[in-house]
Amino acid sequence: MKRFWFMFGRTQLAPAVAAATLFYGFPARAQQQPASERPIAFGVGLGAAARPGGAVGSIGLGTLDLGTRWRNLDLRFDGAVMSWKGVSGGRVTSLTSNLVYSGRLGILTPYLIGGIGGYAQQGAGMSFGVNGGVGTRLSVWRLQPFIELREHVWSGDRTHRATPLTFGLRF
Repeated sequence: MKRFWFMFGRTQLAPAVAAATLFYGFPARAQQQPASERPIAFGVGLGAAARPGGAVGSIGLGTLDLGTRWRNLDLRFDGAVMSWKGVSGGRVTSLTSNLVYSGRLGILTPYLIGGIGGYAQQGAGMSFGVNGGVGTRLSVWRLQPFIELREHVWSGDRTHRATPLTFGLRF
């Protein structure tokens, strides 16, 4: 557990506290909530990904969401490809499994996401990593546009990490 603290460090404490404060305002339910309205959903996304040292590249994301018995908690599997031109180890492919905690506010659904998975970096091989972040999606018709900001870390010394901002559609 001590290793995970060093992977995220103290710089992620402020965003985590801010996100917890945001979700603290959601109304609590006394009884068990009904099953998710969508048991299975797919999503695709594109965006920009920053690395230490100021390199900015691109990200492509594919998601599979599985609803659980509790409306506010879902399981999500992501496959992503991040690439940066002119940077050593300039391509990273990841497969992650995540828990998504969300709360609906009208047509807006903000969420917290975090999980673990495998990260394959060009020239460095496969390694275990963690990720976490925040996002929101709109519920308009059957397509649900989303935006999310996450931090991916796949080394104990935090030198192998990326921060992607992704825009996408969930359907």
